[in-house]
Amino acid sequence: AALKHGGVPWRLAMEEAPEDFVTSGPSSRVTEVGGFYKTEDGDDLWDEMLSDDQMDVICGVYKVERAEDVGKSERRGDGCGRLTEHVSWFPKDASWKGSGLDVGFWSADAESWYQRRVAKYLGGEFKCENQTEWKKSLKLWREAPKVTDTLEQLSRAFLERHVLGGCKFIKTYSTPDG
Repeated sequence: AALKHGGVPWRLAMEEAPEDFVTSGPSSRVTEVGGFYKTEDGDDLWDEMLSDDQMDVICGVYKVERAEDVGKSERRGDGCGRLTEHVSWFPKDASWKGSGLDVGFWSADAESWYQRRVAKYLGGEFKCENQTEWKKSLKLWREAPKVTDTLEQLSRAFLERHVLGGCKFIKTYSTPDG
């Protein structure tokens, strides 16, 4: 599912899984962890999707306690009066989407950014960032979100017209109970 998701989860998954893994089809658990397109004929076309928890694991997200900077919107209480935030080795999807590197495909700039980040980690510079820091560091080109939105709309229109016909996407996360 990470290979089909795109963005940072795709790039990280490329380190571990061969690209032809995508073409092997969905796993037997697809109805538990996937989403589906419903055709005009009433058929369901299933595909695997990543849950938020899976995305957090892929991007190396940690929930950490922070005492300083009280009142930031990033902060979440843990029920015990301690302030916490999410930090990660790579940006969460919400920080990546709409950033200057999110242009609708994995660009040469995105690959350069990724390679520099990995080189820092391998060189001993271990610093996780919170999502506010990620958004600041990924803000490169102000027009990128407009380009991405337009590319997304055109791609969706093409797929609906030429590939999916009358399919409508319905995202569901089923529980094992039903």
